[in-house]
Amino acid sequence: MGMHTLLFEVRHAGRRLARSPGFFFITVLMLSLGTGLTLFSFGGIQAYLLSEPPYPKPQQLAHIELYDPASGEDGIEVPQPLYLRWEKQSLPGALAGFYLGTVNMSGEERPERFEGAFVTTGMFGLLQTQPAKGRDFTSADSIPGAPAVIIISHDLWLNRFLGAPDVVGRTIRVNAHPATIIGVMPEHFAFPMQQDVWLPITHDPNVDYDDAIDLEVIARLADGRGVGGMHDALAAALAHMESELPAELRHLTPAVKTYAEEFVSDWAQRVVATLSVCVLFVLFIACVNVASLMTARGIRYQRETAIRGALGASRWRLVASVLCESLLVSIAAGGVGLLLSHWGGDALDRYLAATDDLPPYWVTAPYDWNLLMFIAGLVFLVAMVAGLAPALRAGRTDLAHDLKEGGGTSGGRASRTIRVLVSVEIALSCILLVSTGLMLRSTANAMDVDIGADTENVLTGRVGMFDDAYPNASSRRLFVERLQDELSRIPGVTAATVATGLPGAVSGSANVRPEGVEKPAEVFEGNWTRYVAVTPEYFELFDIALREGRFLAALDDAQHPDTAVVTQAFADEYLPGENALGKRIWIEHEERWVTIVGVTRNVIQDEDDLNEPPQPVLYRPVAQTDYRFFSFAIKAAGDPYLLQNPVRAAVQRVDADMPVYWLRTLDDWILIGTSGQHLLSALLGVCTFFAVLLAGIGLYAVMAYAVNQRVREIGVRRALGADDARVMALLFRDNAMQLSVALLAGLVLAVGFARLFASEFVGVSSFDPLTYLAVIVMLVFMIVIASFVPTRRALKIQPQEALRHE
Repeated sequence: MGMHTLLFEVRHAGRRLARSPGFFFITVLMLSLGTGLTLFSFGGIQAYLLSEPPYPKPQQLAHIELYDPASGEDGIEVPQPLYLRWEKQSLPGALAGFYLGTVNMSGEERPERFEGAFVTTGMFGLLQTQPAKGRDFTSADSIPGAPAVIIISHDLWLNRFLGAPDVVGRTIRVNAHPATIIGVMPEHFAFPMQQDVWLPITHDPNVDYDDAIDLEVIARLADGRGVGGMHDALAAALAHMESELPAELRHLTPAVKTYAEEFVSDWAQRVVATLSVCVLFVLFIACVNVASLMTARGIRYQRETAIRGALGASRWRLVASVLCESLLVSIAAGGVGLLLSHWGGDALDRYLAATDDLPPYWVTAPYDWNLLMFIAGLVFLVAMVAGLAPALRAGRTDLAHDLKEGGGTSGGRASRTIRVLVSVEIALSCILLVSTGLMLRSTANAMDVDIGADTENVLTGRVGMFDDAYPNASSRRLFVERLQDELSRIPGVTAATVATGLPGAVSGSANVRPEGVEKPAEVFEGNWTRYVAVTPEYFELFDIALREGRFLAALDDAQHPDTAVVTQAFADEYLPGENALGKRIWIEHEERWVTIVGVTRNVIQDEDDLNEPPQPVLYRPVAQTDYRFFSFAIKAAGDPYLLQNPVRAAVQRVDADMPVYWLRTLDDWILIGTSGQHLLSALLGVCTFFAVLLAGIGLYAVMAYAVNQRVREIGVRRALGADDARVMALLFRDNAMQLSVALLAGLVLAVGFARLFASEFVGVSSFDPLTYLAVIVMLVFMIVIASFVPTRRALKIQPQEALRHE
């Protein structure tokens, strides 16, 4: 078949579609939903599973951390002295290190907090990415006492410094002391995640392990060397220096993984892969529906096809005619689907930005040749899947029979095929409905968790102090006192508190042991608890109920004995069956004993605990501790967001160089803590909604087609005296068994599919009878409605009209 003939068939297919605008609209709508979701899913696969770090030879980059075989703990960062020793070893690659930190920037503009990374001087060289303006860090910048320098991102240069050409060399205030901007990184560079500023790490060769910082280590492997070779070399180096290491490091082993494996979470990859399967379900259902409609349409045009065959059209030309029609529909659906996927991607980006849970900056789904090739392949695949069966059927036409009968009595085998495919739709819809139902119940359970504190009308924020401005514990405690006083004076504020953590949002942790219990051999094996340093107003503001004893008070200061308040979960965990009041607890990082003076109800203190039973919590008075980073909370009489500017002004009155960040309500904090479940529920819900909608449409179309094929039979039966109930029972009985089998198969498969999300469920199992019952009722209702409407319509036809039906 030549190009001229093919173009003729394309034009002919276009004219036929133009004569059936309703058919064209419905088929494009159904396919665009499937293709749109598929393109959206491909964007996730391309971003999370296929994207490579945007550095030269990214396959040579690896991430190094430590692993504890005894406890199974991984992700242990490398102490700086160990890193410096590794640097001197003969390794199959170069090393560089970094740690993340808050960077406060002030000067001519309003103080602002940025995500920063403190890097060793060889980091940008290892990444083979140099500043677009200015210079890289040098070894002189890392010498203790060297002038402070900073490199900024391209976005920061444009947004804060308005793209000033003289920005390199400018002196600003960074973390409350002067620093010189020495470079601007290239556009879109934000190593390692979403960082905007970089500072050099001070290298002191005499620092010991107790005072050292911990680093995340990046390696660029030598040509031809893999992560296994680097692991073996680091393990050998650890074994060689074992006697020189602190006791807590001697049993650790190196863990080496690819760069992308470290910065793209397993959860994200698993969700993307699983949702891709869900999307394929929707796409399959859409293709089946279009194939069903095209098959029915082919039967309608059966006499026309027979005439073309009688006039000499070859079998392949008849097949091509139907495939061209399918291809035109698929092209139109691909265009609409691309637009839908773009809208979905923008909505997802806005959602992630609102949750502060952005992926690494290089995890993106660009509009490139890969996407264009995928779209072209998808359109062709959809055209083949949706049009191949009706096309092949058109090629098997029986000229004599079809010219005689037309489209009125044919299509029995096609009808059976379509019914089988619709049964598969029902099964797939059942799988998605169960998964979505379980996730929605889980999300509802997470939102209904009683965190043990009042979160209504509470505005929160966070600030950080730096050693240059606040060099000792007394100056930091004075800052907390002044901050709380200023916050309390804001009109419309009924209460204020300052603490290292907030209920349901932020918390620290500590290793503890009750008096009389032996100290664990290693710190890693100690007893763990949530830990928060608070001002006395904390408990009143959050309405935390007291079980026994007293709350912390103003008298619990540095001049009085060390005290603590614990939750009931702490008392049950570490002092079971005892009266906790008066008991002493050793706090590892403080290296001191504290006395319990009160026990409160259980409080879910950290966002990571929203899906867990109440964890132990220990509260210490700020006046007896020493911290540099604090959260604050105010109780507002009205809308707390109206107090954002007064809160910033209050902080500026205490310290003009100090920015406020994470300024949001506590309810929003808690919502962010369950954002992963909300996102998964939303994505599953979208897939399921379209799957059920398409399955319902497909089922309706099949029933309408089946009824239309039996109109004459219905007329005969009614002429012989059959009433409406008997006719409806006949039509339902033919499909009941097949649809029941489809529903049962879907329920069985749903049990296994739901287990993929089991780790995300809160208060619900993957085999939840209530969810499965709701799904059964929903699908049965859909089946009844989809079957009843066309059947009821057929019953309105008079017997004499039905007998004349063709």
